[in-house]
Amino acid sequence: MQQQSQNTWYIIAPHLVYPLRNGADLYADGVAKGMSYRAEIVLIGAATIKRFRNGVMVSEEKFFNQLRSKLMATLFTLFTKRSYQESKFNTFLFRRMLSKLSFEPDANIAFSFISSVALADYFSQVKGYKVVLTHNFDIAYFSNLRDGLQYGLQKRAIDYSIEDVDAFLREHQGNYLFAHNNESDRDNYAHLYPKMQHALFKVGVDTPTLDTVLKIRSKYLVPGNVLRICFTGYLNGVQNLEALQHFESKFWPALQKVFGKHVAFYVIGSSPSQPLKEMVERLGWNLRADLDDEQFTAEVASCHYSVLPFPYTSGTKHKLFTSVARGVPFLATSCIAAQADSIPESCLFSDDAAEWVDCIKNNREALYTDALVMDLHRYISGFSWQRVAGDFFTQLETESRQQSVIYEDVEVAKEI
Repeated sequence: MQQQSQNTWYIIAPHLVYPLRNGADLYADGVAKGMSYRAEIVLIGAATIKRFRNGVMVSEEKFFNQLRSKLMATLFTLFTKRSYQESKFNTFLFRRMLSKLSFEPDANIAFSFISSVALADYFSQVKGYKVVLTHNFDIAYFSNLRDGLQYGLQKRAIDYSIEDVDAFLREHQGNYLFAHNNESDRDNYAHLYPKMQHALFKVGVDTPTLDTVLKIRSKYLVPGNVLRICFTGYLNGVQNLEALQHFESKFWPALQKVFGKHVAFYVIGSSPSQPLKEMVERLGWNLRADLDDEQFTAEVASCHYSVLPFPYTSGTKHKLFTSVARGVPFLATSCIAAQADSIPESCLFSDDAAEWVDCIKNNREALYTDALVMDLHRYISGFSWQRVAGDFFTQLETESRQQSVIYEDVEVAKEI
């Protein structure tokens, strides 16, 4: 019978780089913090090993490692026919570091991304739960990524990624517990891989106190005639560039038509790509890049609305929470609705630009009130990392009562 100790969890996240800049890294770090209220957590990132207890980091060790560049990861993928994420993140230096560590036999493992399961051989002695944090529905994620690429070799690398993920899941779908951050991803995986075991580990957020949010909002949101709208995220990725292109064609013309010179758009994030910089300059938008945490909060909190203009769902919920946690309502496309159970009245899911305009008009006066901020805070308080992690542990406990054995130890590591 499998050991079911929850004393120690190893979270294997070879993609995780500090400071946190993208949704996947924020998610892995948040999962670690949330789980640490119930267990000892060892988070192994791209170049650091952190231990967490009760939501707080208690120790940190650093080691040398470098993620492969986009070009090198693409070439690796073409050569090995493995997933692009495996090629980029599972480096030789990361593998060498794992080979030098020892792990508790009765501990549990959570692999961050399906591609990280290729490292499973290093944990063959660990007999506890084996969980995979899927992050996205990978088949759709890679397909959407492929649609935004220009060059044949890049597209072929994505084709190999889809084939590799699909082959792995068809062979090993019954060997792990797959934890998804929304019901839509769970249902999509279940449709293709009927033997897959599922759990939900939803996206959470570091929830500030209501008093903190009110102070932030009153400090930075200055009344005036200009409507300030923002987009936040990692600005060197294809998905965010495509979202901004969708915003430019679908929503920006309507906002300009109604508000004219009294609307300003801010793109806030890290590592902006050259195409994004050129887009911002061409459209007269405002770029705020590579800010520290205080500067980032100030820029976001000074806006009346944030936008999530994605044509597909991947990588969106962190942006939603980033906005709401700072007292800023959001406007989002309807495809994102699957990632949220309900939303505050000041927010909107819609693909109709006219409805975005109406929502802004209807809430324009309320944007400066404490009542609106309080409504947003009530909403976000239900998504603290501690709470969503607690829900995940409840699912594990329910599953363990229903079955005498959850998963057998399997060795699926793939050597590059």
